[in-house]
Amino acid sequence: MHTIDLGYIDDDGRLYIADRLKGMIITGAENVYSAEVENTLTQDPAAGSCAAIGVPNPGWGERV
Repeated sequence: MHTIDLGYIDDDGRLYIADRLKGMIITGAENVYSAEVENTLTQDPAAGSCAAIGVPNPGWGERV
């Protein structure tokens, strides 16, 4: 499986996600940082943890 996440495995075999290789989502004329979307969403007390990613969109390039 290939993702855009960067991580490492410690000596006990535990996987840690440390960062994202691609942090900007290009959507139309707007460049959106996934971290900004995630930070905004997690300010809502009803929201749990989240991850924003860009998915292909034929009209906009990517969408969040």
